[in-house]
Amino acid sequence: IEWQNTIGAYLTENLLDIQQTIDGGYVLGGSSSSNGFEDKTEHTQGGFDYWVVKLDVLGNIEWDNTIGGNSDDNMFSINQTLDGGYILSGTSASDISFDKTENHIGPSYYKDYWIVKINESGEIEWQNTIGGDGSDGGVSARQTPDGGYILAGISTSDISGDKTEPVIGGCCSNDYWVVKLSPDPLFCSITSTITPSGPTTFCKPGSVILNAPIDASYIYQWKKNGVDIPGATSSSYTSINTTANYQVYITNGTCDDISDSLLITANMKPNAVVNNLDATNDLCFDESIKLKANNGAGLTYQWFKGATPISGATTQIFFATTPGNYKVRVTNTFGCMKISLPYSIIETCRMGNDTDSELAVNVYPNPAHTELFIQTTGFNAEEIKVNMYNSTGQKIFSVVNNNTEIMQINISEFPAGIYTVLISDNDQTGVKQFVKE
Repeated sequence: IEWQNTIGAYLTENLLDIQQTIDGGYVLGGSSSSNGFEDKTEHTQGGFDYWVVKLDVLGNIEWDNTIGGNSDDNMFSINQTLDGGYILSGTSASDISFDKTENHIGPSYYKDYWIVKINESGEIEWQNTIGGDGSDGGVSARQTPDGGYILAGISTSDISGDKTEPVIGGCCSNDYWVVKLSPDPLFCSITSTITPSGPTTFCKPGSVILNAPIDASYIYQWKKNGVDIPGATSSSYTSINTTANYQVYITNGTCDDISDSLLITANMKPNAVVNNLDATNDLCFDESIKLKANNGAGLTYQWFKGATPISGATTQIFFATTPGNYKVRVTNTFGCMKISLPYSIIETCRMGNDTDSELAVNVYPNPAHTELFIQTTGFNAEEIKVNMYNSTGQKIFSVVNNNTEIMQINISEFPAGIYTVLISDNDQTGVKQFVKE
């Protein structure tokens, strides 16, 4: 004899199973009706309770745990599980009380299977009461390679409760009853998470790629606002221009998990429009052209001349005093911005080559009604460009001419108003205005 140990309290202890543990010690499983005394550290809960005792390699008690409800609970087997904990199997007549979280299924004088999972320190992780309308007992449990459990015992129950098949031998006869449990949720290693590839709040148009953990055994289903997204079954999903809550469900056929919701916010860009509040865009007729950007709650502004921001020009109104192309960048409260189309401010009285006496542009009749003639001299290029602008600076006509001296243009569809004709080649520019009646 290397060593021995007598373990008990002052009433009855029934040891029904023992297993050597992965640390070289031993775990004992059975039942006890004793209160805390001698080796037992806890009182009985009902009649008999499950009693688990952990020994070290020399047989010394490391810990014990009394597990039970308000009636008789008898353990038949204990086995160490893959996570280092233990699966306890036996029978119970207890209802919800003390450690028991489910009511007894059959009549009070019959027992059910009672499966309890504890961790390596003896603490309860989960439990399951399984039975029918008869007596179900003598159960033993083993963990299966998929992380689930196989239960084997005897049953006199007919179809009822958890039992889906009738008793074979008639009333009160025992049949084998084998039950397979799905994997322990604590055994499953799948953790579903979403990792975005970039910011989860962005301006339209925009997108972000959502990534789930990758494993060859995983099957995916992405959800938007709690509803499956058709066809979204890969490890990633791209959210485009959409504000929504996203989740990903992952399974490997044995275990599964669904991620927490991730909110993706796609904000609209503001409008950006420049309006001329004056009657002309020509500084020769108005020394200061009043430009106004579109309004809106919380909008901020930055004016540009060409591609250069204008220092201090950050209000909705801007007064242009020099010719050029003006734009406004509008930003909303989400930080989304948009730049307007350029608006042209001209100064016709200073355009053209006034010092070149050979360059001349003449338009007639002025005022004109249906036809306008443009006479040019002094342009050197083979082709010249003719552009016409209305009083707001909008280009309403454009043509390339082969430098004929007199051009005839039909203006019958032009609205009445003041127009500017700008004629240019590669080196020179000439400007004239006319009135359409």
